[in-house]
Amino acid sequence: MTSGGTAYKALVVPAAHLMPADVLAHLSKLAQQGATIVFLENYPTDVPGYANLDKRRNAYRATLQQLPAVSFSETTVTPVGKGKIITGTDYARTLASCNIPIEEMKTEFGLQAIRRVNSTGHHYFISSLQEKGVDGWVTLGVQAKAAALFNPVTGESGEARLQQVNGQTQVYLQLKSGESVLLQTYQKPLTDAKPWFYKQEQPFSLRLDHGWQLHFAESQPEIKGNFNIDQLCSWTTIQHPAATINMGTGVYTLEIELPDLPADDWILDLGDVRESARVRINGQDAGCAWAVPYELRVGSFLKKGKNRIEVEVTNLPANRIAELDRQGVKWRKFKEINIVNLNYRPSSYAHWAPMPSGLNSEVRLIPVNRKF
Repeated sequence: MTSGGTAYKALVVPAAHLMPADVLAHLSKLAQQGATIVFLENYPTDVPGYANLDKRRNAYRATLQQLPAVSFSETTVTPVGKGKIITGTDYARTLASCNIPIEEMKTEFGLQAIRRVNSTGHHYFISSLQEKGVDGWVTLGVQAKAAALFNPVTGESGEARLQQVNGQTQVYLQLKSGESVLLQTYQKPLTDAKPWFYKQEQPFSLRLDHGWQLHFAESQPEIKGNFNIDQLCSWTTIQHPAATINMGTGVYTLEIELPDLPADDWILDLGDVRESARVRINGQDAGCAWAVPYELRVGSFLKKGKNRIEVEVTNLPANRIAELDRQGVKWRKFKEINIVNLNYRPSSYAHWAPMPSGLNSEVRLIPVNRKF
């Protein structure tokens, strides 16, 4: 079954009570033509709306009588024309009857994923939208001879580790909570591809928990001067009257002595960032972190001995907006329907409490080695 150039192995109708008569008739026709149609929990029982109700109900019931008479308590596969209709209440068992390989990354590891076919294989967009991450072998729902991983945030790429187990392809995935990755599979081996960097954290890390200095590159209202930060926390807690009401970019600076130890790379873990960070190490741009897990590979920028780390953090304008509303400043200089409350009425944000800003937790440098 194809639609818009995309092939589908089954069309799934979740538990529904209302369905237009022509839609049900079209589903029945698709099954006759060779499609697999899955009804979960029940057939729809009626049509929506009241216009021409009797006529539409009669058409609906006529089509319903053509569908297999089954008990949904058991998973049933009924041939219909060139296709089949599958019914049942057990979602996993019913979908398994479609002979569609499951994606273990979703069912076993809790990952979110979108898969599409292309001319060389398949590509996935995979996200770990959960508290835990993944570090291990994951069975794919497709066969592959090779695969590549792409980090959409940093631009890193490399050939992924694959293995064949019981006739199925497994890929090694490393994803931390909140992290995303692109996976491309291939039907032919790759040539001259550098391997993906799978990291193994060493058992200790360098805690950058004191000695930071903070100044503001930009701020409204203006905040001048340097602030010594013994323990990293929201800049709304520093001793300055504008710290709780500003929007801007604070620059955190620290000089460290890098220990002389063997490591294939170093990971800079910025911890809790509010909201985005740009990192410079020894005057070189080391990258931006704007989403969890707020980590960057920085080994190529570090040197033996003394190193200077600068982290530019830009906060949200929420604290500034709240203060403008408290002062009665007319900052809404444009017509925008979304600057309203849930009832689509003009809203004030004067009641907002200060939102955390800057580096809000411990920062660490983590030595890592290649896992493979």
